[in-house]
Amino acid sequence: MAEGIENNTPCGLLWAPLCAQPGLSSDKLEQSLFRAAHPGFPILLLKSIANNAEIDVIWEKWQEKLEPLREQLNSILKTTWEDWEIPREVDTT
Repeated sequence: MAEGIENNTPCGLLWAPLCAQPGLSSDKLEQSLFRAAHPGFPILLLKSIANNAEIDVIWEKWQEKLEPLREQLNSILKTTWEDWEIPREVDTT
C-alpha cells in the first residue's frame, strides 16, 4: 500500500487519505479498505467468533463423534496424533 502512495499510482492516490491516518494498524486499514470496497457486507472479527457460545456447542457435538474415530485411527496406524495433526489428504506416493 505504501508503495502505491509513494509511486503516485492511481490506487495509492485513491487510498492516501485513509493510509495517512496516524495510529492506523494494518488490520484496521485492511478492514477499512474492505468496507469501502464492499459497503453493507458484514465484517466478522475473530473476537466475535471466539466469543460465540454456539461455536462451543458445535465443537462438542462433533468432538463426541470424531474422538472415537481419532482413537481408532491412532490404534490402526500405531500413532499418537492429536486431532490437529491428522493429515487431511492421503499421500499417494
